This record gives sequence, structure tokens and C-alpha cells, in this order.
Amino acid sequence: MRRLTWLAAGFGLGAVVAHRATQGGTQPVIATTAAGLAARVRSTFVDAVTEGRAEMAQREVRLREVLGTEVLGSRAVDASGDKGADGTRR
Repeated sequence: MRRLTWLAAGFGLGAVVAHRATQGGTQPVIATTAAGLAARVRSTFVDAVTEGRAEMAQREVRLREVLGTEVLGSRAVDASGDKGADGTRR
């Protein structure tokens, strides 16, 4: 039964690809080649990374507004610049 299912799926996929290749579909056939697919994946990945970086920057700004702190190196410094009893910034 499994083989029959996979056989039917393969025939169906083949029919769809053959139809798109002969009719043109919504995208040219060249876009469905390996190079076209790689270009689309790369473009999508770059867009996702760019969007993620922008979102992280916005989130950092919102967190700084809420917490009122500025991150310098590995320690947080109070936005007012107050120093603790030992002379270091808090």
C-alpha cells in the first residue's frame, strides 16, 4: 500500500511539473532550476536575517527605554551615570 501511495504521489508531481513546463505557469521554467531555486533560497535567507537584525535593534531600544540602562561592554551602567560606594559605575 505504501508503494502505491508513493507511486501515485510521484505521478501527480510529475504531471504538475510537466504541465508547468509546457504552459509556463506563473514563473518561467528557468526559475525552477537548481540555480533559480538556490537564488530564491539565498534571497529569502538574506531577507530573513536583515529583518531579524532590524527587529533585534528595535527590541534593544525598547528594553533600554523600559530598563533605563545602557549596556557598555559586559556590565550595565545606569543611564544617570551614578557611581556606587566603591567609585565604580552602577
